[in-house]
Amino acid sequence: MMSKRRGGKDTKPEMGMAQRMTLKILSLYDSTTNVDAIIQELYHPDATFSDPLIEGKSEIDIANAKIIKLVRGREKVAAQFRVLPSFVAKSHAQLIRGSMAGVTILTIDSTVTYQLKPFPEYMGGSLRMFTVIELEDHKVISHTDHWDIRSVLENVPMLSFLYRNLRSGVGSVSSHVINVFLPETSTPAEAPVETREDSQES
Repeated sequence: MMSKRRGGKDTKPEMGMAQRMTLKILSLYDSTTNVDAIIQELYHPDATFSDPLIEGKSEIDIANAKIIKLVRGREKVAAQFRVLPSFVAKSHAQLIRGSMAGVTILTIDSTVTYQLKPFPEYMGGSLRMFTVIELEDHKVISHTDHWDIRSVLENVPMLSFLYRNLRSGVGSVSSHVINVFLPETSTPAEAPVETREDSQES
């Protein structure tokens, strides 16, 4: 049921915390957003950030027995988003769907459209992004973006041409090098099986 303000104007029901947080996090990818205010409001002082391009200091993930590289610290996370307008003329993230797993994991599926400087608007691109947010005391303690680097490079003028040709060249060269240093092992020829007719003829 819709609630009403004084004066008879209808207002939408208040959005849940997860939905409000999702929309604010996606606004970080808008080149006109005041990212510092949002990071200060939503992120833990010890928050971490990582994506396919960003690597920070190496840390040991004991739970998963592996070494991970990420940016740690709320101010450093804010810096990663603050730099976007330096090379992006326009950008916007559109929510596809979001969901909560319990009270500590928020997943966000979105599409990010962007226009890189100094290219004209018609040379913009888009990518599908999957974001995993981990919460601690209702604050973002971990922010991890997953997207395909191929989708980015193929939408950037010049880079798309170089990327396609580089992949083709690397594929041909690597196959040749592998065949030189690791040639196919020839299987020994099997001895012919002597049949009863052959033995009778001999």
